[in-house]
Amino acid sequence: LIIALNSKSSKSFLVVFSSIFLLSVFNSFQYIQKSSYKALKFYSVRSEFGVAFIHENQVVLYSTLDSVNHPTLQYSVLPDLRQYTIENNIEFKSLMNTERQNRLVEIGKHKILILEKKIDDFAVEVDFVLWRKNNYSDSDSLLSLYPKAIFIADGSNGDKTLERLKNAFASNSDRLYI
Repeated sequence: LIIALNSKSSKSFLVVFSSIFLLSVFNSFQYIQKSSYKALKFYSVRSEFGVAFIHENQVVLYSTLDSVNHPTLQYSVLPDLRQYTIENNIEFKSLMNTERQNRLVEIGKHKILILEKKIDDFAVEVDFVLWRKNNYSDSDSLLSLYPKAIFIADGSNGDKTLERLKNAFASNSDRLYI
């Protein structure tokens, strides 16, 4: 660009302005794409977790950590969420984490079963099962109990648990995310 601006030829000015125009179009396209983004994002932050519900420019962050100002969220989660909205617009909802327990979290129209203890039967239909803390529930029975659910194993699981899940989901590998 510097060479083009120092040059007195009209071709170099055309190249500079064309480059600036293309960058502007690219940035506008990215902005439009980010402002219409809709998704759930799962974050594994050490032994805790977070789930962000992103709908256009609105972000709601659910976490077992105490606030959006927690250093772990500031370092691991917020840099990603800042591309969808400014930090002051992120709504935070705390999920109390007193001890190991299974819980159902409803985020928008999605139901997420957070599985931390062994479970045999859970009557509610869920969209996602978040497998945490080396849970020893029977994966085959959970697959049949939740035929449409997506299973997510987070970073709180050890290598043995992840290998057991990979083997159990070998025929349904599209339903397991590690």
